[in-house]
Formats: sequence, structure tokens, C-alpha cells
Amino acid sequence: MVRGADLRPAVAIRLRPSGIPGTRDVVLVNGGALDGSLPATVDLPPGCAAADGVAGYALDRTGPDPILRRLQPGILRGGAERAIGWTRCAAEAEPDARS
Repeated sequence: MVRGADLRPAVAIRLRPSGIPGTRDVVLVNGGALDGSLPATVDLPPGCAAADGVAGYALDRTGPDPILRRLQPGILRGGAERAIGWTRCAAEAEPDARS
């Protein structure tokens, strides 16, 4: 640790308004100082009528709720962001990630 800095990755998922009315982008954000692994899956909120993955993620609708599934391993650099998909959901719930 240098100057008491927390040297861990902190990968989180955010839904952000997109340029298309009614849709939101699914974005991975690494607020940590170190690189972090991309989550294997991102569970989208129930009630998402439409969605798709980009940048190494694909939509999986085999279960009751939509999932963005990682197609290959990867990392997200410390302090970086990456859009991995988009969704159109009835609710304002947030997605959940699993490694």
C-alpha cells in the first residue's frame, strides 16, 4: 500500500440511460485501483422485455430471467468502464453479477 491506498479491484454493474428512449446501457465500472476480473454472468432485473450483450457478453434467456453471459475471460482495468449490453426494463431495479 502506498499512502494508505486500498489496492483492490471494485467491479460493479450500473444501468445508465442510453441515447435510445426507454433503454439503459449495462456498464461494468471498476472503481478500484487494481484490475478486476469480468463477471461470468450479470443477472438482469426481472421484467426486462428486451436486452442484448456486447463487448464479449451474450444474452442468455434459458432461465426465468435474462442473463448476460461472458463469452471469454477478461479483465477490467482499475478506474475503467465497459459497456457490456443494453436493456429495456419495466422496473428500475439494478442487475447483479456472479463471478
